[in-house]
Amino acid sequence: MPKKLEDQIDLPIKKCIAMLNLLGLRTLWSCCGFDYKGQPKWKDHTHDNAYISIDFNSGINNLNELLFIRSKSGWSLSIGDVSCKEAWLLEAPSVFGEEMWNKRDSIHFHERSNISIKNLETVLLGMAELMLDKVTITDENLTMKDIFEYWQHEPAKDWIIKRDEMT
Repeated sequence: MPKKLEDQIDLPIKKCIAMLNLLGLRTLWSCCGFDYKGQPKWKDHTHDNAYISIDFNSGINNLNELLFIRSKSGWSLSIGDVSCKEAWLLEAPSVFGEEMWNKRDSIHFHERSNISIKNLETVLLGMAELMLDKVTITDENLTMKDIFEYWQHEPAKDWIIKRDEMT
């Protein structure tokens, strides 16, 4: 696996992850929900839908922003247990109910997540004036190593995100 955290995030959703963190919403885990050109061989997208988990306390501290994102992007927002701790879960909507969009081997499979990610990105770009100038994200695997004695993923190096590189 890559040594830098920024190289471990799915490319289609990476800009959204950066902007959420610049808004003070600390992301924990994410997935774009589909295979994409040039993705590393170690990637898989077993959830079949785009999602982003967000640290519970950062969500509480920025609840107005989180609720605005949910209402404008169409993504669902719930609270659940993520890796043994409470977190917010932003999930892309099922844009289409047709079976052809739900089969991994369909040429259309990527479309619902792609559309949802673009919608989220557009909402986040509209919030640029609320973003911090710079933020550092620490790999959640560092927390997992503290909780689980036999956690096997080595934490990646921090990702320093600058607003002017994202907006």
